[in-house]
Amino acid sequence: MKKGKHEKLEEIVTDVVEDGHGILSCVVTNERGLIVTGQTTDGSSNDTLAAMVSLLSDSATRVSENLGYGHPRTASVKNYGINIALHEFKVRDRWFRIGAVHEARGLLDRGFFDKLFNRGSVEDNLTDAAAKIRSVLET
Repeated sequence: MKKGKHEKLEEIVTDVVEDGHGILSCVVTNERGLIVTGQTTDGSSNDTLAAMVSLLSDSATRVSENLGYGHPRTASVKNYGINIALHEFKVRDRWFRIGAVHEARGLLDRGFFDKLFNRGSVEDNLTDAAAKIRSVLET
């Protein structure tokens, strides 16, 4: 049986959550902030994460444009316990966002073990997932 777009998008988001980076939730939204797909493992709702991703995106865009840097592609808010990261990408001249909430890791763990096992950052994973999502949505 052939998979539809929604199933393919859910599979991509599931892969992002289960990749071993401590991602608790992941959501994909369109330019209006409406949820395309998402998955949570921490008990929060996709609506809550979508709102946080939209707020972070709007804030990052406003700050970046005020400083004269243009539209940012990635943004993150780092805290001692939980971090939020997002990546924005265009599909047919419309902006989409993929955002994730992930557990913060200690500096030793992040710097040493990530280099040891050659794992990319959460932002890198979101960038890779965005490319896969773009290819699904453009078909």
